Amino acid sequence: MPPSSGSSAGSRCLAGPDETEVLASQLRWGARVSERANRFRFVGTLPFDKSSLWTTHVHTLAERTTRWSRLTGRVGIPDITIIPRLLRAAPRHDLVFLNGGERADLLYLAIAACCPWIRAPHVIVDAHWQLDSPASRMMARLLFRLGRRLLRQVQPHSEEEIAIYAEDFGIDPGVVHPVPWSDSITGYERPAVDETGDYVLSGGISYRDYDTLLPAVGELGLPLRIGVPAAWLPAGLAEKVAGYPNVSLHTDWTYEEYWRQVARCRLFAMPIQAGLRRCTADQTMLSAMSLNRVVVASDAISSRLYIDDGVNGHLVMRPSREAWVAKLREAWDMPRESRLETGAKAGRTVRLWFNESWRIIRTLDAALKILSPEAGYAGLPVQARVLPPGSGGSVAPVAGSRLA
Repeated sequence: MPPSSGSSAGSRCLAGPDETEVLASQLRWGARVSERANRFRFVGTLPFDKSSLWTTHVHTLAERTTRWSRLTGRVGIPDITIIPRLLRAAPRHDLVFLNGGERADLLYLAIAACCPWIRAPHVIVDAHWQLDSPASRMMARLLFRLGRRLLRQVQPHSEEEIAIYAEDFGIDPGVVHPVPWSDSITGYERPAVDETGDYVLSGGISYRDYDTLLPAVGELGLPLRIGVPAAWLPAGLAEKVAGYPNVSLHTDWTYEEYWRQVARCRLFAMPIQAGLRRCTADQTMLSAMSLNRVVVASDAISSRLYIDDGVNGHLVMRPSREAWVAKLREAWDMPRESRLETGAKAGRTVRLWFNESWRIIRTLDAALKILSPEAGYAGLPVQARVLPPGSGGSVAPVAGSRLA
């Protein structure tokens, strides 16, 4: 069986199984997955080019810029040619991986299911959908209904999304197989961690709740830096930030500079819109945690997956201005030793269970179960995990877990 991922963020923190042995077990399981994958032909659209496991086994159809891109990009399809290219490639492969974040891939699925010569099972990876209107609900359910013949697996990030996808999209819970996300700094030069930073950092645009975070840091007077690329700057954010002298907005940071700022911050804040029925900001939070940063995040589907409040980070329950004020004050006032310990637990959580290599292994392994539902590999040692907070920190064995 593969190394257990545990069942909660708190079960994957500082104490527990030996880090070297866990990572070695993951590599052994990855070798087994690679061996099984050699028997099949895969094609997909996911740009996981930093993973040798993925590039070895999956032929990736890269996105192209065409003369139509400006026009089709207005409806969220920057490369319309991916649809005919997938239609040509699918019959020659045993399984097709689709990108859950691309509208073109979902449109292709509906068309491909109407083509009887396409029989390969299809797997949607990195599914993270949100219904914003009755019209989007109707369209999404129609696409998945049309694609039902080929759709054999959907991989969102959290088990909480299984019931949501059944209710919102009409997707059979039996085909939903959650695979948590990972950090994204693999392959880049990791910035040096500096514990002297005396500011809070935040950033990104996807379903962020700056309207709640800004008044909270304004009341506390904490220095906050927000990094958002100029091309993605949400309307009105610059004007809102201008009303708080302790907040600065940075639209010119490069990717490398953004992570250097993260590596030096005292706290990393992730405000997520309340009531969201999807994961968001997983990669951003995990990358900050991988740098041993203390993350303070709104309690949401994604943050609950990786953070155990008060153990390897902080969750703002029932997020409001008052709740953010209380949690930021608590985290900011932590003794240095406690802050370093929390950051170390966050870093260990990511290194062991949410590293990019392990995510790719789990993604491919889950899909292989469709083609070759063989028994789990028994050559790996049973791992251990730290019990959730309140258990006294004791260690218990985990046998038979296949949260892949």
